[in-house]
Amino acid sequence: MPALNTDGFMKVGLSTATTLSAPGYTIAGTSINVGSTSNWPTDTGVVFAIDEVELVNGEYVRVTGTYNIFRGVVAGATQITNMVYAGGDANRNYSAGSTTRVYILVSSYNHNRLIDTLLTSLDQDGTLKDGAVEPAKWTNPYAFRVYLNQVCNHVNGVFTKITFNAESYDTNNNWDAVTNYRYTVPVNGIYAFCGAARSGTGTSGGLAITQMNKNGVVYSQGSQYSMTGFSRPVFADTATLVAGDTIDFYVRYDVAAAAITNGTAETYFSGWLIATT
Repeated sequence: MPALNTDGFMKVGLSTATTLSAPGYTIAGTSINVGSTSNWPTDTGVVFAIDEVELVNGEYVRVTGTYNIFRGVVAGATQITNMVYAGGDANRNYSAGSTTRVYILVSSYNHNRLIDTLLTSLDQDGTLKDGAVEPAKWTNPYAFRVYLNQVCNHVNGVFTKITFNAESYDTNNNWDAVTNYRYTVPVNGIYAFCGAARSGTGTSGGLAITQMNKNGVVYSQGSQYSMTGFSRPVFADTATLVAGDTIDFYVRYDVAAAAITNGTAETYFSGWLIATT
């Protein structure tokens, strides 16, 4: 990104002393010309000083009241732009000439600005402040919810595969709602599943149980419900799976019933990726 005069981290340079060139500097000016910007950093903004010197007893000394600090950006071999007055004796006009110095210094202003910038995200012990780093947002493309929307008969006391043929959503098209009525795992990971299956009869007696199969083998079963009228046994579990695994959903009622009740709110199954492995 380009250098800015608002950079919190500004580099310094070695041997950056130069002089102010025409037309000089006037209060509220935003650019100056200098003899040379050799050794001045260009990938960050810069904090620099301007002052005036005079010859006293054969030595150049600073003229009292002429020291000021600015922020800016090196725009070329002899130009500094985007200048902002930062502090010092008092903002003032400067004339071009060899006695008006322009130079980068490690000033209290530059040092304190660096520390203030660091303290926006770090505590004094060097650890990150709470909330300093925004957690990465994870977009999950692997989730589905299906429901029964057709006749699905079952046999008394036998686990019957539910032929979920309608989808509330299937974000990666991994549910087969036409032939096998199963979920094919798209990527390795930990998945969560839940579902329910409502009986098509109000007869009491016996048990109602849901079951999930992984690759055609029983993986886990839901709680056993004593049937008291219309029953809707539910299921919830997680599983570590690899791409290509298949998941089917079954139900068993210990009473005769014409069919499993269909409808999006009656008999449904859903799953989603919760972590990659």
